[in-house]
Amino acid sequence: MDLNVSRALAGYAAARKNAPPIGEVPDKTTAPKALGAGESVDKTKDFGAVVGDMASEAVGTLRTAEAKSLEGVAGEADVQSVVEAVAAAEMTMRTVVAIRDKVVEAYHDILRMPI
Repeated sequence: MDLNVSRALAGYAAARKNAPPIGEVPDKTTAPKALGAGESVDKTKDFGAVVGDMASEAVGTLRTAEAKSLEGVAGEADVQSVVEAVAAAEMTMRTVVAIRDKVVEAYHDILRMPI
């Protein structure tokens, strides 16, 4: 899937700010604040919304690659942009197939669980 690089970098920067410096042992005398009932760590999106956004981004990447390929066939796009779009579409499809395979595998594992 086409990952949003700026969001990934922002998340990495935020995690790095909260992490202790390398070699420093965190203070174990204070426990982290426990979450209350019904309280979640990130209240911005639920799992379904994240999956929906990823699916929408995947479809968008595939449509962009298809449009760029048609432009290339018509001679309206340069070869490099067509190759980049097709490579992004290929990576997106590999990611979608890998996620699908993991979901099916998890479903089969659940079916094999004893009751």
